Parts: sequence; structure tokens; C-alpha cells
Amino acid sequence: MVFAIVVCSFLYSANSIASNPESNRRVSITLGVYEVTAEKRGSQTLADGNVAETSLPEAAPVIKVNFDVLSNLQVGTYLAYSTMPHKAIPTGGVYLTSNTLFYGLAIRYDLLPLITGKDNLRFKFSTHAKVGVVSAKWTEGDGENWEESWNGPFSEYGVGLSASYFFTQWLGINIGCSAGHFYNDSSSRLSAGIVIKI
Repeated sequence: MVFAIVVCSFLYSANSIASNPESNRRVSITLGVYEVTAEKRGSQTLADGNVAETSLPEAAPVIKVNFDVLSNLQVGTYLAYSTMPHKAIPTGGVYLTSNTLFYGLAIRYDLLPLITGKDNLRFKFSTHAKVGVVSAKWTEGDGENWEESWNGPFSEYGVGLSASYFFTQWLGINIGCSAGHFYNDSSSRLSAGIVIKI
């Protein structure tokens, strides 16, 4: 519900700006989700008899704000939030949810103008790089005594590709994938969202 209100608010403000053909849309706001990986939990027996811990990806809401610094180059920031589980008792199998924040800086470059020689296309194919940190508020204990603390920050970085399609001058969708070093030893991250240019 809150997400819908935020989207409607941005759409209203973007529509009022779109009514002015002279306005420059130099800021892009993306409301979407990140695929994030929780701590490894459970076990899986492999074909060779070894036991591997497993973890499931989760979707974390994210907001990204990018600023045009050149015609095809954007720099920006992002903030995502997750309540992924973590091991609360180091020697046991008790897991509790943690308040986890993902935040950092990103740079994006649109490749299509290099190929087509045209700017302001509805379809964009970009390369990007990001560096950030993760802070998590954990609850840990021995089963009787519990303590809350902020762990980290843990560093993240990655490079990747993304594709966007704009239905109008100010509204589009975006999907992307990155490879690098991410939270909980993940080597990749997927993302998707709605892009609003203002």
C-alpha cells in the first residue's frame, strides 16, 4: 500500500513536469527490488557425499536515484531494505530476522548511442558499476541471554548490464544483473523496477 502511494506521488509530480516541454529530465528515480542472499541455512547432500549449506534468494525493496552528468552517463545512489534471517545462536539452528540496509553509489553508461548514433531512444542498454555497504541489526545470544547490535558494515561491489524501456518520456521499466562480491558471499545480483524521470 505504501509502495503504491509513493509510486502515485512520483507519477503525479512527474506528470506535472511532463506538461512543460521545456523541462529537462535530469533525474531518474527507480522503485523496485533487489535479489539479495540470506545466510546459508539447512543442508543438502551432494552426489559425492559432501554436505553443502543452502540459502534462498529474497527480494528487497530498493530505491535508486540517478543524476545525468553527461548525455549518456549517470551517477547515483541506492538504498535497499531487507528483513532476511540470520543465525541467532552461533552453535545452534535458531534463526531470527534482521533489519538489513544496503546502500551505496553507482555509475551507469548507456551503450546504444555509441552503436546507433541516436540519443533519447525509448530502449536503453547500459553498463553499470556499483560499490556499497551493508549494515545489519542482529539479535544474538545463547538461548537465554540476548543482545542486539549493528554488525558490519560489509562491503559490496559489482559490474553488470541493464536494459530499460520507456513507455513515455518519463515512465519506464528496468531489469539488470550484476556480477561481483555481494552480501553473504553472493557473486551475482538481479534487479527490476519502475523508472520515473523528473
